[in-house]
Amino acid sequence: MNTTPDFSEAWPALRSRASEQLPPDFADRVLRTLRLQNFSVRDVADRFIIAAGTAAACVLLVVLVHSHKTRQINQVALADWRQVSAQADSYAAIP
Repeated sequence: MNTTPDFSEAWPALRSRASEQLPPDFADRVLRTLRLQNFSVRDVADRFIIAAGTAAACVLLVVLVHSHKTRQINQVALADWRQVSAQADSYAAIP
């Protein structure tokens, strides 16, 4: 019988192992560094422009791939229906 493994100990063990890899004051150092940095409007705008450009490129790629795949699927389906139609016409011609 295939039973589901017990993962109740896996997550705490993984958290413990991961916490051993980081120094104890890691979170404090990260927060301190973020508080000390001065972000200018230009930095935020640049990051936003890069993020928006990346998102636009991804959306464009998805639309192009979807369009190509849809056209390809429609051509195959249309070819199949033409074959069915030709067979139906040939059967209709039989007296």
